[in-house]
Amino acid sequence: MAAPRHPDPPAGLSFLPLVVEPPRDRLYAQCDARFLAMLEQGALDEVRQLAVLGLDPDLPAMKALGVPELLAHLRGEVPLADATARAQQMTRNYAKRQLTWFRHQLAAARRVDPGAWAHHSAIEQLYDSVMGDMQKKISGRG
Repeated sequence: MAAPRHPDPPAGLSFLPLVVEPPRDRLYAQCDARFLAMLEQGALDEVRQLAVLGLDPDLPAMKALGVPELLAHLRGEVPLADATARAQQMTRNYAKRQLTWFRHQLAAARRVDPGAWAHHSAIEQLYDSVMGDMQKKISGRG
């Protein structure tokens, strides 16, 4: 099935899309850390409560990132470390699919590393660059 076609922007308008995209290694490290934080904050107990409900495994809640892996651990099929590693891998895979989607859907977008925002000069450079692009579009040169 083909992706739906989005209408063209209204005449006279132009867009300068920005995609906030950290470097992949940092994104993956953040995905891994976030899953560990979720475990520390009670994710295993939440999944245990879901399991008690006996819900249909095809429901979206039962397919959420980490749920199938933690359920496998709770059933005694895998150690928690293995379930965690698998859930982290699945989360990184999901993040990669999102990056791919943005790359294909917004190929002309400017990629912005949010880690650079810690430095005032990086924000100024981004602002100057975006404003320069906007001026080019307004003047018909871009």
